[in-house]
Amino acid sequence: MHRLTDAFKNGAEIDWNLLEEYNINSKLCSINENEHLIVCKSLLSRFEPNLINDKRKETIFDTFIVKDNINAFIIVFNYLMNEYEASLKRDKYLQLLCKFVFEGNTFENLLLKKCHTDSDDNSTFETILVSFPENVANQFHLNTPKKCLPIPYFTHLSKTIFKCLSKVRSALAESKSMSLRFISAVCGRILFNNHTDIVWKYIFYPLMIECQNDFIWRRISHRLVEYQNDRYLEHYMKPIFCSAPNFRCIFWLIDKYVERSEKLKYILTNKLLLAYCSDDNKVVRNVIQYLAVYSKVNFLEAVRNILNAWCNSLSIKHRSNAQHLYLASALVVASQYLKNGNFEEYKQEYTTAAVHGIELYLKCSITDVRNIGLFVGQTFLSSIQSDGPKLDFEIEDTPEIKRLKTIYNDSIEDDDENLNIFEEHQEIDEDKNHCMNGLIEENKPEWTILCLQSAADVIKANADTVPEIAVEFARILLYLDDTYNLNDFIILRFSAMVNLCVVSPQLVAEFLTSQFYERNISISRRLDILEVLAASCRQIANPSKTQTTKVKELSLPSKETSIDEENWKAVINARVKEKTKIIASKPREIEIDVNRFASVASYFFFPLMKNYDRLKVTLNLVEEDHYILGKLLYTLGITLHSAAQTWPSRQMGKSLLEFLWLFRYHQDAFVRQAVIYCLSVVITSVPSVYLFNELQNELLEFQKWLVDVMDKDPNAECAKRSFQALNLLKSFIQTNVT
Repeated sequence: MHRLTDAFKNGAEIDWNLLEEYNINSKLCSINENEHLIVCKSLLSRFEPNLINDKRKETIFDTFIVKDNINAFIIVFNYLMNEYEASLKRDKYLQLLCKFVFEGNTFENLLLKKCHTDSDDNSTFETILVSFPENVANQFHLNTPKKCLPIPYFTHLSKTIFKCLSKVRSALAESKSMSLRFISAVCGRILFNNHTDIVWKYIFYPLMIECQNDFIWRRISHRLVEYQNDRYLEHYMKPIFCSAPNFRCIFWLIDKYVERSEKLKYILTNKLLLAYCSDDNKVVRNVIQYLAVYSKVNFLEAVRNILNAWCNSLSIKHRSNAQHLYLASALVVASQYLKNGNFEEYKQEYTTAAVHGIELYLKCSITDVRNIGLFVGQTFLSSIQSDGPKLDFEIEDTPEIKRLKTIYNDSIEDDDENLNIFEEHQEIDEDKNHCMNGLIEENKPEWTILCLQSAADVIKANADTVPEIAVEFARILLYLDDTYNLNDFIILRFSAMVNLCVVSPQLVAEFLTSQFYERNISISRRLDILEVLAASCRQIANPSKTQTTKVKELSLPSKETSIDEENWKAVINARVKEKTKIIASKPREIEIDVNRFASVASYFFFPLMKNYDRLKVTLNLVEEDHYILGKLLYTLGITLHSAAQTWPSRQMGKSLLEFLWLFRYHQDAFVRQAVIYCLSVVITSVPSVYLFNELQNELLEFQKWLVDVMDKDPNAECAKRSFQALNLLKSFIQTNVT
């Protein structure tokens, strides 16, 4: 490649043999894209019309330029835009662009490249893609190739986007990192240009089909929505709500994004219900049902907005029949979802608005409008007021009224068929067994996900009865796999296991500690056990402190970071302060805080040290699995710290010192750091009288070791921490000796 760039930089004649050799023997890669670009610019600027008479040279020319290089595509486009007069050169530039876009996999590869980076620098390429037909038409007018016209081009672009999404799905399944920011932006701008039918047919509809049973596809679809610019969000949502068969399909595509986006909230609760009008009632049904099932607060807000518009005296006079019917359809569908619903805070407001609306429609002189208004009013009131007398107006059975009755009856069928999700939520809340069994349900992916999302809350809500099934529940959660590639799988599973351990500490801790040394259990699950035990003992000891849900904070430390380092330093400082004698200090009242963890600490602590030296097929802590050994030590330290200054902490501290002695000169720095951490925890957590009287010799031996580490350890972090621990130990000894 350097031979090529050097030749073109020196202005020599084009070496066609060298170009041909490169085309045959070399593949363009990211590290030489700039060099490829240099040669492309030179070739394009030195293009001569007689080149098209030599097919060999033209093939070499085209093959070299048309590569998977976005900047090369942009440069060819710019050359075309700078040719204002008809010429062979201009035709050649268009031919090259068409090769980029329509031939082979180049176009797909260009889009896929944007999925491998999360860069915001996409505007030039993005603009070219969405304005391609317009720019080509400005140059060629009536001579524009048919495939470059809007409908054929955007059809091809949409198909290519979906192919690209399929590649993204495969990459995600292999745990590769991908970005959909660029694809989302392109989709939004295509829709903004009013190519709604094309995008629905070639992107959204096949995406919806894939989402039905594939949660990686759902994850892709959700990302497309989340990355969407607010400017294009309405155009993005319209085809989904106008064309989706039902609200479940919409949920597959956009999840509960309405609860996270103010813009979408406005679109669904105002724009599509009040400013939009359609003869097809699908839009109304999809919007109302989606909100009713997946966002109750926004559903009730939408009903309020529709009611206010429906009973507005000025609007009644100036609305067309189609608009009256559209609003009426929205209220009829909504009324079905208000039956037996929990909306007490809105009930009076809804009733007042409905009664006011009925009064206005009774006075209306236009028969069709009056009939529609009265039918809607009595239907709505009967839905929100199950008790008391019912309104029964004499309403002519016009085509509009028949249509509203059909919509209402269809809503009843939808309610019976599709609203089982309400019952599912209720089942989960009421029966822990349903939740547990739902996690291993193979044929109902939505139900399984719902159970996992609810598991932590169900366990907490059924704290009194969960112990009956605690061990089995813990087993299911421990061995549960992320079958559907949920974004929050790690957090949901972790939270459920921690809650289970907090609610039934003895049973669950015994089970988890026994599983830690089991044969043929994966490393990741052993680490999960340690994380759950560490988080649980903290929560039992300090129930008022809430646990963070960030994934990075759910895990025990890596080799580069120390577990609970800041907490450790705080404990050390507090301990030093406690041992510092202050003359003439005022007497303080001692607040006794009972540590709930003390009574169960032994179940978390001692079993973890029991079988460490037994060789297993998949675990050898002493000789091979150093990382797990370090994690184990950190977990033991956290467990002892959670039982600080309690009666069990005495024996725990003594046992831990004996355990630490075995690993003080371990070859792995991570393990040595864990030993230093645990030693500091012993000093700060075991009652000082017991330490001084019973463990004085052990502490003195460890003091010598800390001095040795500080002076000789090759790991700087070990030396630093040994210095801190040594100061703590010296402070303890001096305080107790004096």
